[in-house]
Amino acid sequence: MKTKIKLLTLIIFCLSATLTYSQDATNDATWEETIDFINKNKKYFLTYDGELKTIDFFIEDYKYLKIRQKNFNTKKEWISKGDLFLLFESVKYEHSPTHIYLRLSGNYFEDKYVNEERLTKNDRVVLSVEDKIIYPRIFKAFEHLVHLASKKREEDRKASGDKF
Repeated sequence: MKTKIKLLTLIIFCLSATLTYSQDATNDATWEETIDFINKNKKYFLTYDGELKTIDFFIEDYKYLKIRQKNFNTKKEWISKGDLFLLFESVKYEHSPTHIYLRLSGNYFEDKYVNEERLTKNDRVVLSVEDKIIYPRIFKAFEHLVHLASKKREEDRKASGDKF
């Protein structure tokens, strides 16, 4: 009798171990789903401090991040544009619980000044999410985009045949 119970327990354990599995990458949100979530919650974005104001924030063609900002002290307006496939880091700003630094590899955020010929390049943009409830979800979404962008770059590298 004990042998049958042990055998039955062993069979149940083996079946449950082989038929259950942990969450894998197929259950993660896709690139498009993640961007849709960010776009849906863009109303929560502000910029770094009191003199800067985000006028508009959008992701175009599921690839290009565009942020239109204005400095109320200098009255200058500019549009920052960057290719999200180059996104390699999303960092919480240590001195403020509401800021997110987005960094692209190289100087790939272009800042085009409105009513000026000037175009500058930099490697990051700072976003501020004032809603403390939605902040962790938005930050996690950008972290997920960093992961997906890294996978995309690796796939492109392999497809090109380059070893490095």
